[in-house]
Amino acid sequence: MLFVGLIVAAQFMFRYIERDMHQGEQVEWYMHYVPGITYALLILIFGSIYKKIAIKLVQTENHRYGSSLENSMINKVYIFQFVNTYISNFFYIFFFQDFKHL
Repeated sequence: MLFVGLIVAAQFMFRYIERDMHQGEQVEWYMHYVPGITYALLILIFGSIYKKIAIKLVQTENHRYGSSLENSMINKVYIFQFVNTYISNFFYIFFFQDFKHL
């Protein structure tokens, strides 16, 4: 849950920077790209962390067949990746209820 919190906090910070840019304040040229690049890096970093967690979780389970182990691994990695990628959009909609900025 800590990882999700960090991703959401970073996304809110970048949305505020982006909002300031649209209000006519002068910002450096690279500040237009920093939020997107940083968020993409966070997704990659936390994706690898979540994959390691999923592997450890699957190894602690007692599977009778190799196919059930693989299915469990696929399900866990898919859910972690989905949450990792889209959780910031859900929180943004929930708090700001502003669909135009998505």
